[in-house]
Amino acid sequence: MKKVGFGFALPGLLVSAMIVTHLPAKYIFLRILRGSEHLHRSSFIHWGTWLGCTGGVTIIAYIIASAIPMFDPLVSLVGASFGVFLCFQPFGCMWLHDNWGCRKRGLRWKGGLAWSIFIIIIGTFLMIGGTYGSIQGLLFATRDGFGAAWGCEDNSITVPSNSTASANSTITNSTTTP
Repeated sequence: MKKVGFGFALPGLLVSAMIVTHLPAKYIFLRILRGSEHLHRSSFIHWGTWLGCTGGVTIIAYIIASAIPMFDPLVSLVGASFGVFLCFQPFGCMWLHDNWGCRKRGLRWKGGLAWSIFIIIIGTFLMIGGTYGSIQGLLFATRDGFGAAWGCEDNSITVPSNSTASANSTITNSTTTP
């Protein structure tokens, strides 16, 4: 079952990693080759700069993600605190901004108003609940020890194979004892 889960998660992980790598690499690439003929021409300098930028961004991201032992709970906290606020709630706020001065306030306008207020309320609920859960996860990770930098521990949620063996051994031990 673990392999099936990773099979579903891996394409999304690869696509998001490519996007997160591509954006800063493209920014650095354009800053380095701005005003140069190599920016638009397929040359050795063009490809060398591009591969250097993508490789450098990947290495820096790996070092940051691996060197900070509690990076996962910190990213979770930042995402819960600002992700909904920046991606979900502006939808409702923009509708209110665009349509508040509308002269025709019919049934469609009232439905849009109710929907945008609903989106803002649900977004606030998700932001508060997600931030609370992320803080709880951060506290749990600091209390129980999260691991060392560049640690190779298995951090997946798996059932150890010894649990079935120990359960079977207790059954056989209980039947063999007089």
